[in-house]
Amino acid sequence: MDRISFTEAAEFLAERLRAGAPMRRVGIVVRASLEGMSDAGKRLDEVVQSAAARVNAALSKRLADLGDETQRDALRLSYAGSLRLPVVEQLEILNRSRQAESVTTAAARQEPCPVEVQRFLVEHCFQHRTAMVALAQKRDADLKSLRELSRHPDRDVRISVAANIGASMRLVEPQRTEEKLAVYNSLLHRYESDFAQLLVPVCRDGEQIAHMYARTTTTPNNGRLFVENPYTPDDVLLDISTSMRIRVMPGGSAVASEAKQQVEKRLSHDSEATPEPY
Repeated sequence: MDRISFTEAAEFLAERLRAGAPMRRVGIVVRASLEGMSDAGKRLDEVVQSAAARVNAALSKRLADLGDETQRDALRLSYAGSLRLPVVEQLEILNRSRQAESVTTAAARQEPCPVEVQRFLVEHCFQHRTAMVALAQKRDADLKSLRELSRHPDRDVRISVAANIGASMRLVEPQRTEEKLAVYNSLLHRYESDFAQLLVPVCRDGEQIAHMYARTTTTPNNGRLFVENPYTPDDVLLDISTSMRIRVMPGGSAVASEAKQQVEKRLSHDSEATPEPY
């Protein structure tokens, strides 16, 4: 009979970190009967405190099983929420192990990720691609950090920033509008055709739309993005409506026809609005 072997804790956790598996928070189920107790509130507090102590003890044991300090640091940051690691302590860990991408990636993937940690990573670990992609995808991403990431040499990082800011631009947030526009405009300086589906639908500036159109691959799907944006300039719509490249592709004729209809509708509206001469 073959011998059954079990993975040691150190090997298991190291493999989880390498695989990028999410390890953000842990907990245990607590069942306690408080029926008939006069001091139920106090008893409940004791139960919760006991449960928290057991969680911390389990995490401490896992950390002790890891022989490498870098692995321990990565694990601490993966469980930063459960451990309630203060921001100062997280920064100390990062400062000590910032050369290890497993550590910086663990810090970037935690939910929520403190702004101070995000800015530290961008300033000191910009070359860590996996960590920067994780930062760029965060719902609570710091906008100043996103602006820096919009200039990242790695395309996947910039695409992640474009997806993030494109979704954010749909939200009405007056106090964040200026910073969001700064990120958006920074991306336009490094615009690529693949950004179209993320940035074109939320653009309200005709010149910026024309700028993106000139740098976007001419396909029916991309053409529809511009046709459906009410801020698209007439000359862009005209170009789409007369583009033979679009027309010969599947679905292209419909897009070109819609572009033509949009132009005709605008011209008709303009002529009706113009007063007749005396």
